[in-house]
Amino acid sequence: MASLPNLQIVPQPPKVEPILPNSRSELRRLLVQSQNRGWKRPLAEITADLIRPLPDSFISWFQKRNNWIPYLSWTDANLILDYCAPGWNCDISENQIGDRVVVKTSLTLLCAEGRITRSSLGSDDLADENFGGALPDAESQAFRRAAVRFGLALYLYDKEIVAAIKQKHNRR
Repeated sequence: MASLPNLQIVPQPPKVEPILPNSRSELRRLLVQSQNRGWKRPLAEITADLIRPLPDSFISWFQKRNNWIPYLSWTDANLILDYCAPGWNCDISENQIGDRVVVKTSLTLLCAEGRITRSSLGSDDLADENFGGALPDAESQAFRRAAVRFGLALYLYDKEIVAAIKQKHNRR
């Protein structure tokens, strides 16, 4: 009797049902109709929604030194927060340090437990004239990083996942 080869079974993660529609326009339509995931939900529910993978249509790309990098735009982060955590707000402060602008964004979610705030920084060279200039770039960076602290698009910082996304989209 022949023996079977020693096969290693790799468990597959459970399929995660999407909570977002597949397009920005559909998400905007839901928001215009006052549809969202609910007000003042427990923080655990909100972060469970935010940490889910996003539909491909929400992922943007930029190229840096011959390397494609996926990211979530601040406008899409804004829409997703409106849907998953309505009533959120943020405070922004800016400082100049040498030839750089530094922006601090404090993002506050209204949760069943109360107001929960997470903060982050963004910075850019004052001479930067790309995408609107140094201040908007630093503000966008700080806002997206503060949202990541609640789990939004956090998986885009995982090198293995990013490699798989790049392969799927033929980006190197």
